[in-house]
Amino acid sequence: MESVLSEYFDRLTELLFNPQKRVFWGYLVSALLVAIVFQLFFAAKGLRQALKSVFDPQVWFSTSAKGDYKLLAINQLIMQGIAPRLIGKLAVATFLFEAFHIWFDGRVLLLPDAPGWVIAAIFTVSLFLLDDLTKYLVHRALHRWPILWAFHKVHHSA
Repeated sequence: MESVLSEYFDRLTELLFNPQKRVFWGYLVSALLVAIVFQLFFAAKGLRQALKSVFDPQVWFSTSAKGDYKLLAINQLIMQGIAPRLIGKLAVATFLFEAFHIWFDGRVLLLPDAPGWVIAAIFTVSLFLLDDLTKYLVHRALHRWPILWAFHKVHHSA
């Protein structure tokens, strides 16, 4: 049990150090700087008042903020149990690569004289677009299907 908790907290803190995650410390610092600049220039506040507004405990410990913190912790717990059972992007990319070799008999049908780096670039862009499309479709489903919206609306409550 102790190792499971230790792994959970390790993964939770790793979120702060992974630039692929939304709560990466660099993004958080950038957001704070943007908020301070906004307070200084657009809300016409002095530095002390801008800092007071940005670091206001009523904002950081509001019901909505606490809900977001809980949601982050719960999502991480769920993903820790589910993620090892999901198919990763590397597995999908490898499957597609191998499938294309079988389907097209190892021949390049489009741009047969193109250098390898062009084919690799096309494959990479195609995989990126497929990944982005699937994220869009999942997010759209989260908004359109009532059962999924019941869970997803917490994300929008703040």
